Amino acid sequence: MNMFSPGRRERREEPAFHYELLENPKTREDLLRGMDNLMETIQDRDVDTVVFLDRSARPLSWLMRERWRLSDSDKPMPEMKFVNIGLATSVHPGSRDLTIPGGGAYYPYPSSSSRQDFVRKKMMSNQWLSPEDVPTRWSEGLLDHEDEVQELEDVFGSNLDGKRVLVVDEMVNTGKNLLTAVSLFSLMFPKLKEVQGTAFKLSKGMGYDEDRKAIPWLKMPGMTGVLELPDRLFQSGAITAENLESIRDALRQERKREVKTLGESLLPAMNVLDKVVDQWDEIKAHKGFDQRYITVIERDLESARKTMRAFLDTGEHGFTPEYEKQMYDLSIAFGGLSNDVGDAPFAQMLHEAAHLTDKVDYEKGHKTLQEIDQYLDADYADLEALRARATTLRKEIKELAKETYEVF
Repeated sequence: MNMFSPGRRERREEPAFHYELLENPKTREDLLRGMDNLMETIQDRDVDTVVFLDRSARPLSWLMRERWRLSDSDKPMPEMKFVNIGLATSVHPGSRDLTIPGGGAYYPYPSSSSRQDFVRKKMMSNQWLSPEDVPTRWSEGLLDHEDEVQELEDVFGSNLDGKRVLVVDEMVNTGKNLLTAVSLFSLMFPKLKEVQGTAFKLSKGMGYDEDRKAIPWLKMPGMTGVLELPDRLFQSGAITAENLESIRDALRQERKREVKTLGESLLPAMNVLDKVVDQWDEIKAHKGFDQRYITVIERDLESARKTMRAFLDTGEHGFTPEYEKQMYDLSIAFGGLSNDVGDAPFAQMLHEAAHLTDKVDYEKGHKTLQEIDQYLDADYADLEALRARATTLRKEIKELAKETYEVF
């Protein structure tokens, strides 16, 4: 029996330790089972170095370190390293799109779903991803971004020469992050003995709330003890006042850009509504209009203009679901008038007004600004709160490593 197997252990006793973040017993047991299986496979395959993808995979290194230390293994613990490879965020430019040749959109699989199916099938059969699973065009894309990927070589130097490396992501959905990582290490470190990639968990593809049932710290700022650095493509940094301020500055700049973009897209819609107001008496007096449409316009027009004007003047958005419904109702009402207007001089204006919701992606703009404001006002607002989250998770991971579970 492998030394990582818990088969000889007694039935699990309820721990006296009080968990907050890892309060669900099933989640804790699944984390332990998954870690024991991963460590057993790492040992069987003689892995020298495990590279965890920052930031959400980093706590898995804490669990592995503690679990290995408490095990009966006579093999040395693999060296553990970290690299930030993932999607672009409001703080970080992201690195996984470096696989796109020349910066243009390119999909080497027949569809993104086929890539997802391929990756998930390998993960479910406990097969690791290898450089052979990465399309040639992706490697070509990395070569097109030589200056950016050079940072990875600067981070690791020759430390990986002759090593058998495993890249670990905390959770996989489409597999793009993991395949990008495998491709990067294969390309940048030709003296590696071997590089492969695996994921600790499979996403159900139902959003972060569902995924957090398996990985409770997923996408939680500060929870993993490090912060993404706006000016570092592959490196994360400690939770310091300086790093936090660099993140807040990046968020403020991103908010300005988003306000500018959304404001520019709002202007055409605002101009149309201004024209409607200027000619409203004439429009309302036109014979043949359904009065229900007139009522809707008189109810919502000024409120919608006020919200848009406030955003254009101050950058403070009021794009609530109620506002989005107002814009939808106005578009329907203007569309009704447009169908009955005939050849009246304001016919073209009503036709434009009927397509208000086509001019601006309110939902996307509202969601982006809401996310940035959440970061500024809450998630990245308090240095000590960020540190406290990481400290709490570290303590719970250390305690979790001591637990046992029943084997059937």
